[in-house]
Amino acid sequence: MTAARRTVALLKGAPVPEPAPDLVQGLAEAMAEADAVGWHWEQLPETGRTEVANQGEDLLLLMLEPLGEDYWLRPGEVVQVVSRGPVQSGPVFAVRHGGDSVEVCCNSFFGTVEDEHGSPLDCGHQRPPGAFRTAADDAAGDD
Repeated sequence: MTAARRTVALLKGAPVPEPAPDLVQGLAEAMAEADAVGWHWEQLPETGRTEVANQGEDLLLLMLEPLGEDYWLRPGEVVQVVSRGPVQSGPVFAVRHGGDSVEVCCNSFFGTVEDEHGSPLDCGHQRPPGAFRTAADDAAGDD
């Protein structure tokens, strides 16, 4: 369950499943490893890398899970999603595509997005104005 879906479930009062024991153990190990490098993510071992390319004509929303970070790719733009730290059981990445968005879930302790030169991108990269507006925002007149 992604962080965003877990939050929605909590807000709706739905039961949220407890994480599997191997996930809890893996996170504990990853936390110890992160502590050892002083939480400098770039020092955690790289455990996987996958390319995401926008071959369309419009902006493509890349959601990096499990934290729900958004990155917006222009037509022709290519980025790398990098997995760092211990990988839980299964594949390093789970990828879902739908319409004008793609979701990449890192099955490791931490994931980052890099540009074509290997420079890390910040969450909200090229986010268009009003991208996540809600009806409440519109009613309040918030920009």
